[in-house]
Amino acid sequence: MKNNGVFYNADILLASTDYLQTVNLKKWKDFMLQSVSKYEIENKWIPTYEKEDKPAKLINQLRWLQEIGFSAVDVIWKYYNFGVYGGIK
Repeated sequence: MKNNGVFYNADILLASTDYLQTVNLKKWKDFMLQSVSKYEIENKWIPTYEKEDKPAKLINQLRWLQEIGFSAVDVIWKYYNFGVYGGIK
């Protein structure tokens, strides 16, 4: 990335505690229930998520960006287990 380049990531996040992770997962399932069945959520979306996604805690991702030289690291948007964050290189 060039100097003064900007990087933002939109991704699924791991909560900072087990309790919050449970809350986040419930909220996500409630949202999906608006357009797909509970069966599809439990038998397609959650298994796919568990197999393909390896989320990390937001606080760790922000620290990693700083450790590799990003400045102005910040969270632009967060809603339960989804977030947009980044900084300037």
